[in-house]
Amino acid sequence: MPGIAQRIELFNQAFRLAWPHLSQDETKRPNASRLLSDAIQRRLKLGATDVVQIAAEAVIEVRARI
Repeated sequence: MPGIAQRIELFNQAFRLAWPHLSQDETKRPNASRLLSDAIQRRLKLGATDVVQIAAEAVIEVRARI
């Protein structure tokens, strides 16, 4: 499992990669950033390290919840 600094960097990269892939209507929701953050954090806790995969799965999850 990656260290704290690496997990923070993976989170930041995944969030920056995923956010533009949400539609404007999705990002206007008050909880959109929280849903995306939670989805990314869940994947990191499971040990995921591929930023693209983390971001893609998080976007799919957010779209399913909005």
